[in-house]
Amino acid sequence: MNADIRFALRAELHKLGSQTVTRLLTIASVIGPLLFTLLIRFGHATPGDTPLGAWVHSSGFAPPLVLLAFTASFAFPASAALLAGDIFSAEDRHDTWKNVLTRALDRRAVFAAKFLAPSLYAVGLLALGAVSALASGVLIIGSQPVVGLSGQLIGAAPAFGMTLAAWALSIPPLIAFVSLGVFFSVATRNGIAGVFGPIVLALLMQLLERVGNAGLGHQLLLLASFDSWHGIFTTPVQGLPLLALLVSLLWTVVPLAGAWWLFSRREFAGAGSSGNTAGWRGLSVMVSSVLAATAVMVALCFAGSDPITPRKLEAELKPIFNNLTIYQQHELGRTIPAGARLNDSSVCARRGAAQHGAGDDWVCTIDVLTPQADTPTPNFEPVDYDVSIKVNGCFSADGPPSFIGNQTFKAPDGKTYYNPLFEIYGCFNPL
Repeated sequence: MNADIRFALRAELHKLGSQTVTRLLTIASVIGPLLFTLLIRFGHATPGDTPLGAWVHSSGFAPPLVLLAFTASFAFPASAALLAGDIFSAEDRHDTWKNVLTRALDRRAVFAAKFLAPSLYAVGLLALGAVSALASGVLIIGSQPVVGLSGQLIGAAPAFGMTLAAWALSIPPLIAFVSLGVFFSVATRNGIAGVFGPIVLALLMQLLERVGNAGLGHQLLLLASFDSWHGIFTTPVQGLPLLALLVSLLWTVVPLAGAWWLFSRREFAGAGSSGNTAGWRGLSVMVSSVLAATAVMVALCFAGSDPITPRKLEAELKPIFNNLTIYQQHELGRTIPAGARLNDSSVCARRGAAQHGAGDDWVCTIDVLTPQADTPTPNFEPVDYDVSIKVNGCFSADGPPSFIGNQTFKAPDGKTYYNPLFEIYGCFNPL
């Protein structure tokens, strides 16, 4: 980094740090996870629609991951937009470009500093949130092992590192949203449009996650990259983090290149150079950019065949059910031989006509053969789970209490445990 960029970066960091919105985001990053964990600890609600949500009362490593799932869908894009969406347009609003560009600094140094400053602040806020969430979870809930997305038990030491890694995997898409904020700030010369542009795109991505075919098209949506941490909590580890890194890089480079192309060719002297005349122009640029991006994203979401099929769900659910059954028996104080496996099979289907795709109308029947004391013929026990699958490949399966039992049970040691078979979570590779 040359001296010009360092000088400009210090100035931009100082300006961002002195803004009220930055200070409020810093406070929220520290206090928010603590309040969230306290709400879980002293409340009775369980975020059952989120991966690992059922384990928030059992392990202190689950609340940081549930919070990550919540904040990634809106809070991260919004914070990036608030930091970067006005960083160029503020100079237009205050008519200070002539002063900025006459300090013997070339445009490359100014542009680099105005991109790096919000990026550094965004990553710093994410790091504060990760440390606060992990510390709150461990200190308030405890450092018990957590159950992964393949039904495997993850010890405290690896769970600690994997939780930090999950938050770290959100850095590339977060920087991509900063890049979008920079683009809208340069293109619109309007602070409001610069902030709302990335937020509107994030909201549209959330809507598009509910339609179309699962698979590569949805994985190319930037918001899907925030879910890549699911891949490190499965066995075997999935390759989604690598794909998310490439997608985030694409979403970073393209808007940044567009912003530089506009900024490097702009005239800062003469008629029309002032941002004060760019109000309606900024709004029109934001709307046209969002519409163009939406058209591309819709085309991606409906392209190709849907990879969510009964066979893929059956192959994922069976080993998870096996792992969770063994874990349940350990909690009940029973000794299970190493490598033990249930004698079971699974059949999945949708209630509708289409036998593929995301939805909440899947049913999976797990046939469990259990031995009987009075006859050598095993007993045939079909267990029906109502399954809801998202386009990212994550699913939750609710079992029948008549066979599975209640949500919690008391073990021989007198302690109350969450019934791991009451609601099953899993994630498979949707590609």
